[in-house]
Amino acid sequence: MDGERVVARFEPSRGTIPPKSEIAVHFSVTVYYGGAINELFICNIQDVELPIGFEMKADSFGLSVAYESTDDS
Repeated sequence: MDGERVVARFEPSRGTIPPKSEIAVHFSVTVYYGGAINELFICNIQDVELPIGFEMKADSFGLSVAYESTDDS
């Protein structure tokens, strides 16, 4: 965990988006503490003067487990 309270993953995490096009970016987050979450995510873009980003505000409660099974049986 290395002292991190929130680990975010973006897919794709890097690459080039052609002008006037759209791309879906998938976001997942793992939280290592309970309570209020207020995190700012910044995206630096080459040749753009100011970064873009978003703020995530949420409440984290207890343990939540999710899984996906690909076995048909």
